[in-house]
Amino acid sequence: MVNTIPSSWEFVDYTSLVEGVSRAYTHQQVRTRAASYAQQTMRVLNMGDFDYVFTDAILAWPEAKAEVDRVLKGIKATYRDLVSAGLAPEDARGILPTNIATNIVCKFNLRTFVELAKSRTGGRTQSEYQKVINAMVDEVLRVHPWAEKFLFQKGRDYFAEIEAFAKAKFPDLKERGELLKIVDKMRKGE
Repeated sequence: MVNTIPSSWEFVDYTSLVEGVSRAYTHQQVRTRAASYAQQTMRVLNMGDFDYVFTDAILAWPEAKAEVDRVLKGIKATYRDLVSAGLAPEDARGILPTNIATNIVCKFNLRTFVELAKSRTGGRTQSEYQKVINAMVDEVLRVHPWAEKFLFQKGRDYFAEIEAFAKAKFPDLKERGELLKIVDKMRKGE
C-alpha cells in the first residue's frame, strides 16, 4: 500500500493525548486542518495556578528565566484578583501567557500524519513542535512498526534527528560544531 494512491491511507487513524505543552505549540498544530482536536478549555476553568512551558533558550539563560518567573508571578496574582473580584474566567484569560501549559487530543489519519511528519520533524520546525511530532512518530511506530515504510519511504534520517538535538541542546556554536563533526563522520561511515 505504500506505493498506492495515498487516499487509501485515510482509513487508518491515530489519536494522541499531548499533555503539558504550550498553547504556542497548539496554535501551530491546529493549522493542520485535515485533523480533529479537543483542547483543554481556559474559558470556564480557573487558571490561577497555571503551569508554564519554558523554551530551551530561556532555560539555558538563568537571567531570562528569573525575569520570566517574576512576570509570571504577577500575571498569576492579577488573574486571581480579577476572578476573585467577579470577572468571568473567559474574560480574565486574556492576560494569560501564550506558553501556558495545556493538553490537547489530536486525531490524524495516516495520510495527514505522514505529511505532518515530513514537514515537522526537521530542524526548521519550532523545537517544542518538533519534539511532539517526533514523539508521536515514535508511538505510531511502537504500535505499528509497518508504518515506518509510510513515514520514512527513504528510511528514517536519524542523523537529522541528532543534528536537530544538537541545535536545541547546544546553543554554543563551538560545542554544537564538535558534535556535528562526529555526526558527519558517522554519516560517512568513518
